[in-house]
Amino acid sequence: ELNRMLSGMESVAITGNAKQRLRIYSSSWDIAVLSKEMLLNDVDALDQFKIGFMIVDDVDSIRNQGNKQASAIGRHTQRSERVLILNATPLQKKLEDLWAVLSHVGGEDRLGNFFRFRNRYIQREKITVWTAPKSAGAGPVRRQIQKVVGYKNMDELRERIAPLVLKRTLDDLDDVEMPAIQTNVVMLDMYPRQREKYEELRRGILQIIKDGKVAEVKKVEALAKISYGARICTGLPAIGEDDGEEASSKLDWIVDHLQGDFADDKVVVFAQNKGTVRALQARLADVGISQETIWGEESNAMLRQSRIDRFWDDPTCKVLIGTAAIESSLNLHVARHLIFADVVLNQARMTQLAGRVRRQGSAY
Repeated sequence: ELNRMLSGMESVAITGNAKQRLRIYSSSWDIAVLSKEMLLNDVDALDQFKIGFMIVDDVDSIRNQGNKQASAIGRHTQRSERVLILNATPLQKKLEDLWAVLSHVGGEDRLGNFFRFRNRYIQREKITVWTAPKSAGAGPVRRQIQKVVGYKNMDELRERIAPLVLKRTLDDLDDVEMPAIQTNVVMLDMYPRQREKYEELRRGILQIIKDGKVAEVKKVEALAKISYGARICTGLPAIGEDDGEEASSKLDWIVDHLQGDFADDKVVVFAQNKGTVRALQARLADVGISQETIWGEESNAMLRQSRIDRFWDDPTCKVLIGTAAIESSLNLHVARHLIFADVVLNQARMTQLAGRVRRQGSAY
C-alpha cells in the first residue's frame, strides 16, 4: 500500500531469516515495515540508520515499560525526529499505562518521571495482605502493599496531555462511508437442564446473603459467580459438561439460523469459552456447514491468516468462530452477520468486536 500511494518512495518489508533481513537492510529504501518481534531481534541493526519518523501501530507492546518490546521500541523512539503512535483500541487499563505510552512522544517532559506522575495523579493506600507460607509448618506471611483506590487532578492531566493526543471518531471522518449496524437482541429461555444449574447457583448466592456473609465475599469470588452464571446461560458445554439435546438454547438458535435465514451469508460467531467453541464446531460439522476458527488453541500467525483467507475467499466456508483472539486487528467485513453467543461486560470491547465486520469497504 505504501508503494502504491507513495510512488516516489521505496518501501520494504523486513522479513525472513537473519541473513535475508541483512540483505534487505543493506538495500536502498526510504520506509521499512517490520513487526514488533522483528524489531526486538534487530534492535542493534537499526542503530545503523538515522530514523526521521517512527510509527508504532497499537499500544499493547508499550503499555508496560518494563517489557523487552517496550525497551526496544523506546530505544529508537528516543532518537527519532518524530514519533507517531496509532491505536484504535480504547486504552482501558491502568493510568500508569498512559504514562508509559506517552513517554514515547515526549510525555515525560510534560508529566514528569513515572514516580512524579504516580504521586500527582494516582491515589494509593497501604493494605495488609497475607500470603502462603514459604515452608512447611510456617504460618502465613503478612506484608503491606500499595493499592490504587482512585485518581486525582484529572482536569490538570487532561490539559497536560492534550497537545500529545489526537482522538478521532467515525463522526469526524465525513469522507468515510461506514456501514450501519442493525442490532437485533434475541431473548431465549434456558432449557430445563440449564435452568436447574442456574437455580442451584442462585440458591447458593441467596444463602450467602441470608447468612450475612456478603461483606466477606471477595470481589474476585463474586465475579467468578457472575461468570459461571453467564456460562450456564450460554450452554452446558461452557461449564465443562457434554453437549447434547437441550444443552444450549443459544447454540440451537445459532445452528438453526445458519441453516435457515443466514444460509447464504458469511457469518462471524463470537464465543468466550472454549467448551462452547468445540460444541459449535461439532454441531456445524454434523450439519455439513464449513467453518474456520480463530482462538487461543492455535496461535501460529501463518495458520491463522490462512484460516482468515479461506473465510474470505472460499464460498463454501460460511462461518468463522472466534474468541477474544478476533477482538482487534482483523478485517472480517466479508461477513454480513456477527452473532454474539456471549456478551462482554465492557461496552468498549463490544464495539471493538463489532468493528471486525463494520469496516470501510464492507458491502453490507
